[in-house]
Amino acid sequence: MSNLVMVMPYRAFVIKAREEGHRICAVWDPTLQTPDYLAGIADLADAFVLTDFADPVAFDRTVRQAVRDFDADLVYHIGAEESMLATYRIAEDLGKAVNPARSIELLNDKLQLRRLLAEHDLSPVRFAHAARWQDVPALLGGFDLPVVVKPTELAGSRGCTC
Repeated sequence: MSNLVMVMPYRAFVIKAREEGHRICAVWDPTLQTPDYLAGIADLADAFVLTDFADPVAFDRTVRQAVRDFDADLVYHIGAEESMLATYRIAEDLGKAVNPARSIELLNDKLQLRRLLAEHDLSPVRFAHAARWQDVPALLGGFDLPVVVKPTELAGSRGCTC
């Protein structure tokens, strides 16, 4: 059994971690979910902490305090990309990281990831980079349609076009 600080954990992840025998401290931003949803997470978790994910100083302080107060073995971020890298940098600094911060940085930067995979011949996906969205049409001539156009740093499918 281990003590986990889970940043932005969705209900299913808290339930699964508890089923696996872990104790959970959930860290959430109250502006990112409804009060009812957060109350449900609080009921499932052994500890529950709220902080402003958009305030880097408060976020850092809160996660570090949660790790100390909960005697956490590991820190795990499950939710949106915006706070993921900061979480893993804190976890790595504390020696509590599930994944190295560099891996999260690569996963969240589509261009860096594509370049790394191409450098090692690990991806069949062709890609091109446009510094500005206005440059995209000129790049499309070298591709068979359909194509997916993505921003390098937005989460999920935000900003994507086909």
